[in-house]
Amino acid sequence: MSTAEAIGTGKPAAAQALETVPAGAGRLVAVVVTHNRLDKLKATVARLLESPGHELAALVVADNASTDGTAEWLAAQGDPRLDICTSH
Repeated sequence: MSTAEAIGTGKPAAAQALETVPAGAGRLVAVVVTHNRLDKLKATVARLLESPGHELAALVVADNASTDGTAEWLAAQGDPRLDICTSH
């Protein structure tokens, strides 16, 4: 699965998740920006993804060109709500 697109749709996971939510349903999209803080990112992502799908529609992680293994760790995550944006 591409981390930037939901399986088979060609759309970002966050956009696909929001399309299925009725107006006023109260689901959230969380955005986390990171640079070389892998240990803190692991804890933050784990905590956010503990939220049930009916509460958290998507988690967008913006990786600002980390050099500490962040990109590799993010690529190994399997939650379909995770949408990764990487700057180089």
